[in-house]
Amino acid sequence: MYLNINKDGPARSSMKTPRRWVIPCIAVICLTTFISITYFLHSYGSLSLRDPFSYGSHVKRFDVEDETSCAKEPETYDRGGLKLTPPQACAIYSAAYHNPLKQVFLIYTCPLSNDFYFESSEVTKALMDLPNFSVVEANLSYIYSRSPLSSLFEGRLRQSQFPVEHNADILRILLVYLFGGTYMDLDVVSIKPLDELGMDYIGAQQQDQLGTGVFHFKARHPYLKEILDETNRAYNPDAWAAAGPVLATSVLQKFCDLAKSTDLETIGHISSCGITVWSYKTFYPIRYMDWELYWRGYWPLVETMGPNCDSDHFLVKAKVRHRLSNAQKGKSASRIKWNVDKLKDEAVRKEYQDNLSAKIPSHLESPSTNELWTDIKVAVLESAKETLGEESKTGNEEWFDQECEALINEKNNKRRTWIQRDTRGTREAYNTSRRLANYACRRKKRAWENSKYSNMESLNEANESRKFYHAVNMMRKGYQPKLTACKDRHGQLIEDEGQVMERWADHFSTVLAGDGTEETLEAPNPNIPDPLLEEPSIEEVSLDKQRSYL
Repeated sequence: MYLNINKDGPARSSMKTPRRWVIPCIAVICLTTFISITYFLHSYGSLSLRDPFSYGSHVKRFDVEDETSCAKEPETYDRGGLKLTPPQACAIYSAAYHNPLKQVFLIYTCPLSNDFYFESSEVTKALMDLPNFSVVEANLSYIYSRSPLSSLFEGRLRQSQFPVEHNADILRILLVYLFGGTYMDLDVVSIKPLDELGMDYIGAQQQDQLGTGVFHFKARHPYLKEILDETNRAYNPDAWAAAGPVLATSVLQKFCDLAKSTDLETIGHISSCGITVWSYKTFYPIRYMDWELYWRGYWPLVETMGPNCDSDHFLVKAKVRHRLSNAQKGKSASRIKWNVDKLKDEAVRKEYQDNLSAKIPSHLESPSTNELWTDIKVAVLESAKETLGEESKTGNEEWFDQECEALINEKNNKRRTWIQRDTRGTREAYNTSRRLANYACRRKKRAWENSKYSNMESLNEANESRKFYHAVNMMRKGYQPKLTACKDRHGQLIEDEGQVMERWADHFSTVLAGDGTEETLEAPNPNIPDPLLEEPSIEEVSLDKQRSYL
């Protein structure tokens, strides 16, 4: 189970499971937002954080627990490490990963040894090292005694025929009522942050029943108080569904003044009571009556919410070849690109030549070659600046603009409304906005491609071969960053421009200079006979001449 406790955690204190009545362990994960753990601990001193600092400095801050079962008798329960299953570990990690600014708690009702970190599996230890995850040991007797259900715990709840199920259903409501936050079952894997779901919500499992696997409410919310009061009044220890989804559904209908025929899957936000009921697609993509599908490798008929990319598939696995981006480089003077196309104009070319000729003669008497080259360079640059000017920069124009962005945002908003309230009107509004967004994107992309093709045709007709092939490659290959890095003699990557130039100079000096030894090679003379060949006889020479006349 998951839980978001909006309180600061309890002070450390020892806790033991009551000997008079032992129940299997109940695990709860809590996502804390802003209220301090200290208040939480002072209010319920028997809820204690397990401090890992006493076990060694390699543990960052908090420990983790798992959902196991206590023995039938407390004296037979083996205090030891935690044994999380991979699905449970995945669920815990997903909550901590997607909500890094929230604290994740695992509330545990079974006793733990003082060295439970070292006695736990490697998977559990990895979770314990997460900075926003911690374990809370909970004494059920202490919690219930300071809640509206104290008399129920001492009486009928001890007579329950289903102690695990009943305590799991009641404890989740009680803890969220006391501290506020988001509760999630331990088999729920988070795929995105919970913040976008809002406040005071619960999910529907089907049209006429809520689910209590995921919900969020503020502390002391009156709806949760109504559930606890109804549990206190009408709890039946012999009924399997004495507490849980059925009770939450009936209380919501009374609390929000809803008819029993109300479709809970499409009702969305209920303004009369301020509670939002999310569709089953949000929290329960597989119906509870089809639970066996969770263990199948192939799900042909499972309805999933899916990503908003006009597809009904989830990305399972992808192999990506990603080009390394250029590292951040220091600021350097950019090279000026002169508008050399003006030189095609005869008048401009003549003006440039005259300007250059007027600047060069006065600088020909420089004492050294370097100074002479510097003077010529200055003359050329000044003439280009005065006559040609800089080339105008043209950005990479793309087809995706503000209109496309606005239409896609509108489509996403209509989709969220449709998911929250699945009606014919919201579905048609989403389909209409999706068609408009897709049409606009296709139209703009087609116009952009046609303009590129027209530009390439113009360059080809104007015999601008270099610009033509550059435009073709930009369309065919896309943007390709220029990689200027290279490896030094030790195989380390260097990217500094000066070091790269020195490395290339060193490389060519090594390749071209050789090892310093000179070897004299004599070129063969074709007019000198090879001494290894025998001289032909007179008969062979005469026979060869006769053949040449045939």
